[in-house]
Amino acid sequence: MWVPVVVAEQLIGVLDAREAELRVEQAVHGLDVESETGLQALLADGLRAVHEVARELHYPSAEGKLSHRPRCDLVLSARGEVRRPEAALWLELKVAQQLRAGGHPNPRYAAQWRRAIVADLKKMRSDPSIRHAAIAFVVFTDGMGTLAKDLGLFEAILAEEALLAGFRAVRSIPLTDRIGHTLLSVAVWPVT
Repeated sequence: MWVPVVVAEQLIGVLDAREAELRVEQAVHGLDVESETGLQALLADGLRAVHEVARELHYPSAEGKLSHRPRCDLVLSARGEVRRPEAALWLELKVAQQLRAGGHPNPRYAAQWRRAIVADLKKMRSDPSIRHAAIAFVVFTDGMGTLAKDLGLFEAILAEEALLAGFRAVRSIPLTDRIGHTLLSVAVWPVT
């Protein structure tokens, strides 16, 4: 049920619909200035059309702990089913924006690819109740060349940590250039 290419298509579909709305509105600001939590909320709302969706759900192994329990960004379950940890898709969602307002290079762009991601994925892997896990990156770039280079570099990090369980699925749409981003992409990797 949790095929990376299908998940990537569903995520990009939600973002594409919102980008189309922003174009019609002739919005000054686009998706590329949204916060990570704002994009998570948008994606969670959009995915509810096809899945049961929980945001910031505590990992099953964290039950009973009183504070600082690790949480997962999005947990997807089959529509109409009771959420069971072993059947759900535990999805860590990260956002990387190459540029910031005004079209200036984002000094945090490289860090957005690494920040706590490996630690998040190791938490997922160490929980015995989680059988289906993935990381999804929402990436705003100035084009396909930048995207391809950065996906390769990030995948090398995942491979070095032995976290990959399969190949990435990438879907992209053109983005209205408001600050220099012309491509919006979603990349999904299944993880062990």
